Amino acid sequence: MSAVSFVTNLSTKQVSTLSTLSMKTLDSAAIAALDAAKVAALSSAQINAIDTADMDALKVADIATKALAGLSLAQLDAMSAGINAFATSQMSGLSTAIIADLESAQLDTLSSEKIQALSSTQLSALKTEELSSASVVKLSTTQVAKLSSAQITSLVDGSVAVMTAAQLGSISSTAIAGLETADMAIFNDASTGSAKLAALSAKVLAAMETADLAALDSVGAGFLSSDQIAGLTLAQVDTLSSDEMAGWSSVQVGALGSKQIASLDVTALTSAQTGFLTTTQISALSSTQIGAITDASFATWSTDKLAGLSATAIAGLTTDQLATMNSADVNALNTKTLAALSTANVALLGTDVIAGLGTAQITALTTAQLAKLDTTQATALTSTQIALLNSKQIDALGSANIATFSTAEIASINSAAIKGLVSEDVMALTDAQLDAFTTTQIPAMDAGLVDAVIAAYADGTV
Repeated sequence: MSAVSFVTNLSTKQVSTLSTLSMKTLDSAAIAALDAAKVAALSSAQINAIDTADMDALKVADIATKALAGLSLAQLDAMSAGINAFATSQMSGLSTAIIADLESAQLDTLSSEKIQALSSTQLSALKTEELSSASVVKLSTTQVAKLSSAQITSLVDGSVAVMTAAQLGSISSTAIAGLETADMAIFNDASTGSAKLAALSAKVLAAMETADLAALDSVGAGFLSSDQIAGLTLAQVDTLSSDEMAGWSSVQVGALGSKQIASLDVTALTSAQTGFLTTTQISALSSTQIGAITDASFATWSTDKLAGLSATAIAGLTTDQLATMNSADVNALNTKTLAALSTANVALLGTDVIAGLGTAQITALTTAQLAKLDTTQATALTSTQIALLNSKQIDALGSANIATFSTAEIASINSAAIKGLVSEDVMALTDAQLDAFTTTQIPAMDAGLVDAVIAAYADGTV
């Protein structure tokens, strides 16, 4: 009886107990004589013992999945059919050593089903630099989700470009950093970029390297959704350029949160986009950002938006910006913000603006601001406004400004504020102005002020 006949007559159980030495001793003919059931009964150790020269004789498609762990690199290399000799169901049984040794040419020959049959452990062992674009498109979304940042980075150039929107959407927030700047071109494609960028969640996009995000052009950045924009980190927002935001709509601009706005280079916004800023967003602007907004853009802001200016930001208001504001605009400022307006800017307020200041605004003016008013501006003050000023505010106006008051305006000074007048103020008044003091004001005058009024009458030179 020949060795072949002997092996043929062995039972499946007997084959399963053959020693590794026996397995190594069997020649190609004997190995070929093993039927499907007997091959399936072989253990990983028995598989590993088969001589490389005999591998083509083995019915490898019948090897049990768990026994494939014994297959060596040398044995695989000796197989004429190579990796494709195995069925889809067997792929998960291949060792990580086998998987790690696969090259592009081998991977490219595998079907999508066989690629997708690889386990996460096998995928981790895979050298992604061997994954060509032809193989990458065969990965399942579940497999893509398991790729590490390093694996994403090591993908063959052009591989990311062929990934579907579903695959891109499966990249994890920890792996997205593996994208390279050159890869971002896929999102700048006018035809397919929108769907691919939309596939990335806000969380994943926020984990993207700032340099990569900066690689988006006006087309790619224009595809960003409001949720994605709202999720951008401050560092990412800081890198946004005018080119990237050129096409942003009011919805996209409006998606920026207060902290993001504070990090934004407002010069990157167009005049129209500056007009998209909400009151809440405007309240987050710094004085530097306010000063950087063009006069034309600033002039388009409604009173509702101006009401959002903070006391800190108002300090950045430029002379030209102030010149675009009318009384309604100034009255829109809250009292804290108005009080923070620089004295230099207060000195530039037009007479129409001064005359239009409301109750809250006129009473909010600081003594330093009132001291900066010139006689032309003081002339614009109305009796109603003057009646609202307290003694310190009256004192801050100074003699020259008080001298511009009409008799009605002199009479309008609140009796509680009359003590704000000093001798110099009174001595600058005419007899007609002195005559305007009311019976309510006179009792409120202290001795020094009474003496000053008498001296002013006696002087009679005004």
